[in-house]
Amino acid sequence: MKVNILHQSLLDLGLSDFLAKLYTELIQDQELNITKIADKLDTYRQRVYDGIEELEVKGLVERKRGQLSNIESPSKVIRLLNQKISGLEITKEKLAEALPTFQASYFSNRKTPLTQVYQGKVQFLNLFYRTLEESEQNDEILIYSEGRDFYNLIDMPTYYESWAVPRVQKGVLVRAIFKNEFENDKYFINFLKRDKQELRTSKFLPKDNLQPGTIWITKNRVIFWNTLIPQAVTIEDKQILDFQKANFELVWRSLPPLD
Repeated sequence: MKVNILHQSLLDLGLSDFLAKLYTELIQDQELNITKIADKLDTYRQRVYDGIEELEVKGLVERKRGQLSNIESPSKVIRLLNQKISGLEITKEKLAEALPTFQASYFSNRKTPLTQVYQGKVQFLNLFYRTLEESEQNDEILIYSEGRDFYNLIDMPTYYESWAVPRVQKGVLVRAIFKNEFENDKYFINFLKRDKQELRTSKFLPKDNLQPGTIWITKNRVIFWNTLIPQAVTIEDKQILDFQKANFELVWRSLPPLD
């Protein structure tokens, strides 16, 4: 079992299966019997010598005048793994910073619309949080919202801690249009009082216009949310996106600001 853990760690470092097995054999065979190791690995002696040369490149063995002089302790494997993890974290952070640019290029060059369906609460919430991950400072999310049903589903305490607060820290703006039936709702009155501090501007639809469902318009997609199932449908298409943005702006300009 312990040998398997070492073997998997070596694979995670990018070694081939053969090199992982060879290193494992080398640390167990202190006599460095190349013929014996070749027999165990079901290969020929020259392949073992070539493998030792590759392990030297990886920093796991040392050679002098072409001869194996030192085999690094397995603790070196942990140090190399830590270096790789640190490097991956740095790469991940840089990619996250550049992601909005790549996403914009990806969607602007897409030739055919992409429609995806997210079913169940887990996928619903994953998409919800993904909208923030893909946004950058001064991006704006446009929202037609049913209101309470949507925020009840995502759980308000979690919403504030995991989405609203990070959104404000990131500088992502929101403009939201809500159903008029919530205008005198105490819950929504408190919600709207935080508009300025949460980088949100809100308006209400007229009483005779009860927009069904919740629609989000982000930089890259239109999202239709159904809180009853729950389910979400996304459309990634520039023409549809531009149409929805224009429609939102027409409605927005027709509505009075909140007192």
